[in-house]
Amino acid sequence: MDSLKNLTDKKRFPAKRNPKLHSANHVLADELAAKLNDPKHFGFYLRMAGTIPHPVLQRLAGQVLENPKVDNKGRLFAYLIKKYNEESKK
Repeated sequence: MDSLKNLTDKKRFPAKRNPKLHSANHVLADELAAKLNDPKHFGFYLRMAGTIPHPVLQRLAGQVLENPKVDNKGRLFAYLIKKYNEESKK
């Protein structure tokens, strides 16, 4: 019987890490805000996660994180988003 109990315990879903992150957009926005060290602008990242494809945002964040000379990572990220939006309109 104990082995059956252990088997059912393993099938349970893991608890959510943060109950406030209830969608893929929220998770990505939280990840971006944390990695870019800009938690004050979570709303900005959430809006971008809802309007721009996630792989594009991850690629742009990677470009920011690869540059060691950046003082304000959030500002550079916003600039790259602006540049991406201008290019995508053409």
